[in-house]
Amino acid sequence: MDLADAAVSRIGGLPVGLIPAFLPLPEPNVDSSYCRQCSGSMELLVQLWCPFEGSAYDRALYIWGCGQRDCQKKDGCVRAWRGLRYNEDYARKLKSKTTSKPAPKESAASLNVQKSNPFALGKQAVAPSSGLGTGIFGGPPSETKGASRDDHGADLDSDSDSESSIVTALASSTLSDSPWRMAPHHPAQYLSTLSEYIPPPKKEKRTPSRIAEQENEDRNTWSSEKYENSMDTDHVFEKFTSRAALEPEQCVRYDLGGTPLSFASDAVFNRLFALEMENQTSTMVTKAEFKVNDVARRVFDSKTLPPCPLCHSKRVFECQLMPNLINIFRERTQADEKMSDEERRKDVEMLLKGTKGRGMDWGTAMVFSCEKDCCPGTDGEPGVYGWMEEVVLVQWDD
Repeated sequence: MDLADAAVSRIGGLPVGLIPAFLPLPEPNVDSSYCRQCSGSMELLVQLWCPFEGSAYDRALYIWGCGQRDCQKKDGCVRAWRGLRYNEDYARKLKSKTTSKPAPKESAASLNVQKSNPFALGKQAVAPSSGLGTGIFGGPPSETKGASRDDHGADLDSDSDSESSIVTALASSTLSDSPWRMAPHHPAQYLSTLSEYIPPPKKEKRTPSRIAEQENEDRNTWSSEKYENSMDTDHVFEKFTSRAALEPEQCVRYDLGGTPLSFASDAVFNRLFALEMENQTSTMVTKAEFKVNDVARRVFDSKTLPPCPLCHSKRVFECQLMPNLINIFRERTQADEKMSDEERRKDVEMLLKGTKGRGMDWGTAMVFSCEKDCCPGTDGEPGVYGWMEEVVLVQWDD
């Protein structure tokens, strides 16, 4: 794995790709990675190469996390930043592409779909809504690198001026005199990319007491992420564990502009998923009391999050860290290396249930970024580079 290439997404390591990839950006202040609780340097958890489709900006996302026990369950112990660099060569190609070949109306819709998933695998993908599905870690790097500028601009000329500019930047940059070289870090591991597959729900016998509710559920797909409002069981946690069990090696779930997968029915869930009462056509008759009750649903809405302080646009869900990432960072023993898929699945389930001896601090950490991916400059003009902190909401394992 080329550790100096920001176009390679990775787990752990130092943000070495940050400096050469975003030249002429002066490297960000190292305090960007400081925990807001203990003020200590945090480890880089993941670095994602995720430029927007149709954007002239190179883009990467960096997520840091503090491992100090006293800092857990407190604000600022997980932080996320996005780095932007204006790519003049690619901007010229985009402009040339637009003027020479006016895009048909259908392309606009296609562009929106691609923008929501910069890690998509094209027509071979089994499902359109993921991005960072199964991650294969610990082995040799895959021949297919993380999404590069060529990947998300494949319809342009095959020669890549932007790639040449990145290579030139790599050759002229070094960490030798940077304070970042002293930052604590985990060994870097390649982050592979697959689309997330969600099997269709199993058919169940429809009883009279379930007909009205079932008809309402049939209109809702996984993409809407609507939850039942019930005090009997935590449907949110059940949905999370069942989804995590499908891909026990998944470390990052990426779905730009999509819906986060909540870990539990906590304050974060209540903030993101507001209660919505269905109309009278969506009522449920309980067999025991023969009462007609409105069916309460929870629907994701990011309006409860603070807007981007720079352009005042709303923030949208971009990605979330999954429980197996903790497994990746813990000290790997020989037994861990020889775990079968079934053993690894059980290991993740134990983490989710909190039954492992060491426990688990967070269930998931969700990142919400500026919808417009703004990069303000001076005098109202777009900036050449940008370094902006985004919102992170953490759900803890209580």
